[in-house]
Amino acid sequence: MALVAGIIFTLVWRVDNAVISLPSVMACLLIWAVVRNQMATLGRYTMKAAVIVVVPVAIVVAVLISLGYPLADNFRDALGYVGGSQAHGLPEILNGGVFAINLPNFILPAAAILLAIATGIRSFQRSVSFRDLIIVAFFTTAYVLNFQRGLVRHAPGIEGSDNFISSVVYFLIPFQILVLAKVRICRIWIFALAGYLFIMAFKTPQPRETNIYLISALEVPADIRYADSTDAASRVPAYREYVSRFNGLDSLLKMNFPRTASFIDLSNTPMLYYYLQREVPGYFSQYTQNMVTGPIQERNVKRLQGLDLPLVVFSSWPAHNFFDRTDGVENTIRYHKLSAYVFENYKPLGVVSGKFIWLKHGLGLRFNNTEPVPDSVYSAVQAFGLQKLPYLWAKGKASRTRGLLLSKTGADSWQLPAGLRRKGDNFVILQVSNSSHEPRTLRLVYFALGKEQGSFDFWISGEDRSAYLVPVSTQYNWYSKQVDSIVVQRPVPDLSVDKLSLHEEL
Repeated sequence: MALVAGIIFTLVWRVDNAVISLPSVMACLLIWAVVRNQMATLGRYTMKAAVIVVVPVAIVVAVLISLGYPLADNFRDALGYVGGSQAHGLPEILNGGVFAINLPNFILPAAAILLAIATGIRSFQRSVSFRDLIIVAFFTTAYVLNFQRGLVRHAPGIEGSDNFISSVVYFLIPFQILVLAKVRICRIWIFALAGYLFIMAFKTPQPRETNIYLISALEVPADIRYADSTDAASRVPAYREYVSRFNGLDSLLKMNFPRTASFIDLSNTPMLYYYLQREVPGYFSQYTQNMVTGPIQERNVKRLQGLDLPLVVFSSWPAHNFFDRTDGVENTIRYHKLSAYVFENYKPLGVVSGKFIWLKHGLGLRFNNTEPVPDSVYSAVQAFGLQKLPYLWAKGKASRTRGLLLSKTGADSWQLPAGLRRKGDNFVILQVSNSSHEPRTLRLVYFALGKEQGSFDFWISGEDRSAYLVPVSTQYNWYSKQVDSIVVQRPVPDLSVDKLSLHEEL
């Protein structure tokens, strides 16, 4: 019962911990049943639990389907999110990555699995207790499952920027149990470490201005508030003060649109839909932040077309914050299908509540409390550094491109025909030959009336001939300007562009 209560607690309090705890417990139960010859008992209780769970779940599913709830799409989105490792491998691609840092990401998972196998062997040899086998199995399973959260977030030496405990901890604790548990002082140390990490995992508020738990644990809170006995305690510190920051945006929505209208939040502002009491236009409560794969975004764009979404919260303003460029990656790149939909159907409106707001084409406002955006924003040349992204996308996605618009062979420049249709995702695919066999950097630039409007720098491999997929529609200038030419700037004559092609969808 204590185990069940613990799982329910993690589900209610922090679902990301429950996601790894539940399968870990199931793995431990399976080991217990095999070692203690209790498979029949486990099977009997599993069937009873299944009957108890299946009936109410079936009723809920039937009700949701009858109400038109997109259950199948939401289930696919959830699986896509879990299987997509939160797309946190993307910044490693964009920012280069160091082999010495990435190497443990291959060694530690293998070591964790070998540790579990070694513990099982030693348990049968009676050199490790059955209790320790269960503990090692639990933490090893938790480590492997938690590892999918992303290499950047949970790599050793990079105690991630989101204040989560590193997956490595789940590996170190069972390792110490296996190697050191015979010594009493080591058992005390393991208990203290595990207890400390557990407390830090559920600490609220989260550490500020530091990601090092040892330092943050020594901090004394500067603002301690005691709730009145008649008041309900809030898990969100300074809730009212924080919500007041969005009063201007709240007024803009209330004065112009009905309560059923909502907005697209491309800024990833945490809990913005909750603060403004508007419906989330998708499955995930952290709307765009969790749409980490192309298929998830594609399904969401189809859903958006049937909703009343007059506004887009495009970004923070004037200064961009972490959520505008998570891990240094532009939101328009990470959510390229959603941003293409926004660029095509919305236009910049102004700034309110520290957010850059866009308005849907064809709509007007009775009440406009936004401040105008400087003209320099629209005339600025956009420049993205894509590093290895075009190379890797071409390897995995070029075969899935649809809607060929133009194609040209053997040229570095390209005059686009007047009135070229630019809808949805637009990608330029380049076939590049490299006679030097040395990695290089290439730049793709697009122009309107002879003036540069945007550019993309990207890495060229040392292969004789390879393809590169450049997402030109991730920049607003591609849509807002009358783009009439594309030029590939080669730093050395060793590089030659064999073919250029422009595609409408990916």
